[in-house]
Amino acid sequence: MFYSRPNLPQLGLDLVEVSGGIGEPTEYWGETADGRAIHLHYDYGRLSISASADRDRPAEDLLNASIGPGLHGDILLEQICDLAGITIRGDRATLSEDERCRAAEKAWILDWSGRTTYWMREVLVTEEGGRRLERELAAAFAGFKLLEVDWDRDAPTPRRRFLPRKTISQCRSSVIFGFDVDESRFARMMARDHVTLAELDDVFAHRLGFRFRWNDGPSDKEPLTAARRGIATPESELFGDFETKFATDDEQGHAYVRRLNEAIEHCFSNWVEGVDLGTGETIRGPRPINWYSHDLRDWCAAAPDRYLFSLTERAGEKRDIGVRACFAPV
Repeated sequence: MFYSRPNLPQLGLDLVEVSGGIGEPTEYWGETADGRAIHLHYDYGRLSISASADRDRPAEDLLNASIGPGLHGDILLEQICDLAGITIRGDRATLSEDERCRAAEKAWILDWSGRTTYWMREVLVTEEGGRRLERELAAAFAGFKLLEVDWDRDAPTPRRRFLPRKTISQCRSSVIFGFDVDESRFARMMARDHVTLAELDDVFAHRLGFRFRWNDGPSDKEPLTAARRGIATPESELFGDFETKFATDDEQGHAYVRRLNEAIEHCFSNWVEGVDLGTGETIRGPRPINWYSHDLRDWCAAAPDRYLFSLTERAGEKRDIGVRACFAPV
């Protein structure tokens, strides 16, 4: 999905007191000039602002909107005020890009000014799927680099390093795919003990962050069995996610994301079908949901009773449903 500056109602609130901070969830408490208690809350990508004339009474929702990624919970007070039209003691809360970048070194702080657009996607991915992605990206983009994100947490101040790797199989949980590298800047960056995120933007024209949790993946020898339903499913640790960004008004940035999507879609699909586990009947035809690496589709097709996951439908007559990867409808 794409995320940039949302168009939110302007509340016209003026806070005379405010406290709180970021921290998944982000929460701030304040009081307006007219004596109302205000609560600002941001978690799972949803921003809510409520007010109460009396702290002992239920609050009234002034704003409730989904603006960010599903697992996002960090936003600065200045950003909330800017988005929702809130002042502090009569003044606008300002935030420079340098200040935002410094905050982003400590927490997942996005740019909500509108200058930046983010593209993010959650996926189910195996190590085999990660290796195929690596090959597709290397073929699609010039100046390709694969870097493992590594933290030296034994230092007095934790230091972020980027370790060059030949293959994603050498990496543990987080990598950067860098495109169109500036080799001289790259060499200087790699010589440093600590690298900021802003420095990556000087080294690469674009970059894709990829977080994952490898395990043994689907296996013919030892499938993980959901004993209650007698089926095999991959382990939940296959969850991963992609994140990239580009300048909102930059046509080359839009072209980059189109190329990126083409490469990723060579490796991933999102078509599934639902099977009644009691009768074996396919009850829901091909439909798109979360993205998964193609080898998971092959794994589902290789033997009966293999599903990406299962669920219990409780509306009406209770029944268990297996969700199986399949091909897109013709």
